[in-house]
Amino acid sequence: MNNDKYNIIKEFVQSHNYDFSHDFTHIERVLGYALEIAETLDVDYSVLIPACLLHDVGRALEFRNKNQSHEIIGANIAYDFLIKNHYNKNNAKKVQEAILSHSFRGDFEALTIEGKILFDADKIDLTGFIGVSRMLMYAYKFEEPLYVLNHYSDIDFSTKRSFVSSYNNIIKDLSKKMYTDAGKRLIEKHQENANVFYDGLLSEIKTSINHQKLLYKFLLD
Repeated sequence: MNNDKYNIIKEFVQSHNYDFSHDFTHIERVLGYALEIAETLDVDYSVLIPACLLHDVGRALEFRNKNQSHEIIGANIAYDFLIKNHYNKNNAKKVQEAILSHSFRGDFEALTIEGKILFDADKIDLTGFIGVSRMLMYAYKFEEPLYVLNHYSDIDFSTKRSFVSSYNNIIKDLSKKMYTDAGKRLIEKHQENANVFYDGLLSEIKTSINHQKLLYKFLLD
């Protein structure tokens, strides 16, 4: 891919900016991880680079309509954009397929090496200190609390409405879902950093819960 094509796609992606947790700095990090993973693999960069750049273009429309999935919307937007800009039709189709399978919440399995690399690179940026920060920004945007307590005044890990439950149920075991060996090695390093934060957060939350129980005991005496 030459510089002109890169800039055309970059400008299009920036016009679809969704939020600070999915802005172009996220796109650049995903692309960087993808290029690192791809170093020892047989990869078509004319598919991988556009797929990384365009993988989140459907997020704004998903936000407006919760019944739509950003990977499905984005895959179609990306394909139409590439065809309109005289991109090779076969490669545009591969980009579409890679974007379609990049979400761990989706129903599509990554079948190409470019799709597998995009999936892994995107998940790496969801872990580590940056990943934790992105999750917190995303939770704030949707007014989700840090944690929720159940009827027993303990942390409710079953709810989908808090940072703690999302991390515990999705992010903590992401390394098991990686496709590539290089991706797995990279995410394991990030996971160690994220777990330091998460474990410390849980400890402080439990202290707060114990303080609340002391208060209830005091009020009932």
